[in-house]
Amino acid sequence: MPLAFIFIGILLIVSGIKNTLTGPNGLGATLANDLTGAGSFWYWIVGLGSVGALGYNDDLKPISRAMLMLILVVFVVSNNGVWKKFQDAFAAPSASNANPAPSTPAPSTGNGFLPIPNSPSGNNTFDLFNIPGLLSPGG
Repeated sequence: MPLAFIFIGILLIVSGIKNTLTGPNGLGATLANDLTGAGSFWYWIVGLGSVGALGYNDDLKPISRAMLMLILVVFVVSNNGVWKKFQDAFAAPSASNANPAPSTPAPSTGNGFLPIPNSPSGNNTFDLFNIPGLLSPGG
């Protein structure tokens, strides 16, 4: 359980840093759309939880495991399930992805280093082996 809280905390921190917690396409709106309304994940959560809860009774453990295996088989074999999505991922690119729009490249200094705007040292590139103050105590 502590790992789940750590994962959720990291997810919220990263989403907060990227400023994607709120808004129409933010984390909150996405979770609300996934967990509410028709066709939401609540049906799956309740269904899998109830089948898994049957396994806590020792007499019903084999039935619970058989039902969970049946659900897994249905996921894999169904027409729009895991197997179909797996095949689609390795299929030829669709027309919308065949010719993606060109992206604007980041400005380059031509030397392969990352540009750093407004650097206090006047050197506007990041060089891992030439960080001021890292190798020499005087800076």
